Amino acid sequence: MSENVIDYIFNFKNKIPSLKSSYIYFLICFQYNRSPEKVKLFFVNFYLFFVNFCTLFVIIYIIVADF
Repeated sequence: MSENVIDYIFNFKNKIPSLKSSYIYFLICFQYNRSPEKVKLFFVNFYLFFVNFCTLFVIIYIIVADF
């Protein structure tokens, strides 16, 4: 299941071509000599953290805006 999610997120790169993100992705792979799978997991974790943070921020903003 989690492998499908990772592949799904990274298939966006094929749908929306972004040279910069793929360049940074490969730069990190070669610069730090990490396996692409670990780098992929890092990006997925960062993406999920970012989404959760934004959601939390929106919820707090709605609660504060009510008062």
